[in-house]
Amino acid sequence: MLVLATVLTLAGITASRARICASATRRRSVLQTPHVLDAAGRNLCGHVYETLVGLDNDLHPVAQLATGWRQLDARTWEFQLRPGVRFSNGEPFTAEDARYSIERARHLAGARTFRTYLKSVAEVQVAGPLTLRVVTRAPNPVLPQNVGLVAMLPRSLGDKVKEADFAAGRAAIGTGPYRFVSWEHGQQLTLARNPAYWGAPQPWDHVMFQFIAKEPARASALLSGLVDVIDASSASIADAFTRTNGRILTVSATSYMLNYLQLDQARKVSPYVSDNEGRPLAANPLRDVKVRQAISVAIDRDLIAARVTKGDSVPAGQLVPQGFFGFARGVSAPHGDAALARRLLAEAGYPSGFRLTLHCPNDRYLNDAKTCEAIGQMLTRAGIRTEVRTLPYSVYITARRRAGRAASRNSAPSCWASARSAAIRSSRWSPPRIRKTRRPAWVPITAAGTPTRP
Repeated sequence: MLVLATVLTLAGITASRARICASATRRRSVLQTPHVLDAAGRNLCGHVYETLVGLDNDLHPVAQLATGWRQLDARTWEFQLRPGVRFSNGEPFTAEDARYSIERARHLAGARTFRTYLKSVAEVQVAGPLTLRVVTRAPNPVLPQNVGLVAMLPRSLGDKVKEADFAAGRAAIGTGPYRFVSWEHGQQLTLARNPAYWGAPQPWDHVMFQFIAKEPARASALLSGLVDVIDASSASIADAFTRTNGRILTVSATSYMLNYLQLDQARKVSPYVSDNEGRPLAANPLRDVKVRQAISVAIDRDLIAARVTKGDSVPAGQLVPQGFFGFARGVSAPHGDAALARRLLAEAGYPSGFRLTLHCPNDRYLNDAKTCEAIGQMLTRAGIRTEVRTLPYSVYITARRRAGRAASRNSAPSCWASARSAAIRSSRWSPPRIRKTRRPAWVPITAAGTPTRP
């Protein structure tokens, strides 16, 4: 979590009150339950709530509220919980609370919950005050990571707790280093240090998150001293911070966030593909592996990283960066080669190419429309005449959802992206110690197909 990592490592801000300008939450209108899968909300919730299993900078599982875990058999995992932990309301944390939290997350209705990650769970058992067992329907080697996504809540909240209770702070009860103080709708979140926190004491009595949507306004607030930290700084803005005689420090690293293309390759005929005269094709060329390979090598990832995103991304050839679980050594990002792309198209039976419509959002991610337009130009140069349609994200995602699950799986090529970086005002007392924040990787498409998740 970007904002959490930034707050936890700003040793240089020694005042009792830290001012954090959190642009990652610029779309927040309400505070949601921590059991909703929302990146902006998790940046905030991570200060108040904790999980059984934490994640390090490379997303490897580490102990948090669970001190250890093991497999008892192929389908049963046992977690030993940390003793002496209390919620911010004074209640002790036990295995009953852990079971309540996981069961609530499993059955919570609505969009973007954690049910997908917990669908393998068959039963949650309490084997002792600090011993929890999770039984799965089939062997699941990543169960600790999946359970580790679920924030722990006190079971005293019960089954009737509402979304409004979390937004108002009545249900915002966690074991984290800070506790909820106040929420000014869409403006500011204030947290206070949790005196009952089981871990190391936090350096600030209060932390305030201010929500400033525009990057220039965030940068101005940092330069003027109105805030101590901003996130999501583009490379062009970050360059200006280097001319502040060390008053501002910027940090970045490769992110697990990525851009990719999702191809309409499942349908036999695609409405977004036609011949060069605009006539429908009898067969969908995106179903041909050579065409997909041609699209992949037609995209010059290095050029996009250098010229379009101007240092805010790095080329990548797979879903995760080096060091992350699932990274395959030896699989590198292909270099752009329009001539090779044209040869592959000819081998697939399309020596003159074809027409393609590319859809993507234009206000959701950093450089999303520019990146999409650059891809369209590169595909056109390789022989695939591409029409780029950029849409407001609300329109874009609504259209995808309206079409239903099948359309989401079989939609026209789509771009997804994200960007993360941070800037910190150095104090005169001591230099900040910074945990690396993460910048996005670029994964447009694999040679054999497309990634299946954003």
